Amino acid sequence: MKRFLAVLVICGLATPSLLAFDTFTPSVDELLGFTKQGAGGGELQGSGTSFPGSIVMTGHVGYWGLLEEDDFIGIGSKTWDLSAYSHYGLRLFNDDNNEDWTVRLLLRSVDGGSPTTYMSPAVDLAPGTGAGIVWDISALPGLDDVRWLGFRVINPSGQDRDLFHISASPIPAPGAVLLGSLGLGVVGWLKRRRTM
Repeated sequence: MKRFLAVLVICGLATPSLLAFDTFTPSVDELLGFTKQGAGGGELQGSGTSFPGSIVMTGHVGYWGLLEEDDFIGIGSKTWDLSAYSHYGLRLFNDDNNEDWTVRLLLRSVDGGSPTTYMSPAVDLAPGTGAGIVWDISALPGLDDVRWLGFRVINPSGQDRDLFHISASPIPAPGAVLLGSLGLGVVGWLKRRRTM
C-alpha cells in the first residue's frame, strides 16, 4: 500500500509537466472584461453571465450582438505578455438556436514594427454546439507585446443579418483533469476495498 501511494504521489507531481503544454486561457474575470476590438462592422450589444431571455452556463461568459452577412466582430481585450506560453486556448459555444457561426482565436502582436494580426484555423459551430480550441502560438513573433487577444465571430457567406449568441469559458489544464480523475478513482477503489 505504501508503494502504491508513493507511485501515486510521484505520478501526481509529474502529470502537469508531462501532459500540459504551457497554455494560456483567460479566466472568467478576464473574459468579463472582453469588449469589441478592431475592425469589422459587427455590433456587440452586451456581455455577461446571462443572455436576454436565457442563462449562460456556470463558468461561462456570454456575448451577443448583430452581424451583417459576410461580416465579423472581434471580441477581446488589450495588452498581454504571452512570452511564457506556447499555446492559447478558449472554449467557445454557439448558444444560438437557429444559425451557424464561424469562430477563430486571434491575437495582434508587435515584433519590431507595426502590429500584425494572427488567427487560428476557423471552426464552424452549429446551433447548440461548442469547441475547445487550443492554438499553437509558439512560432508567432512578438508574444511579449500582444496588443490584442480574443476571438472573432464570423457570419458565414449567404447567411442573412442576424443576432449572434456566443459564450466563452477557460479550458481546464489537462493535468488538473487527470489528477481529478485519478483522485476520484483512488477514492472509489478505497471505498470498494473496504466494503469487500
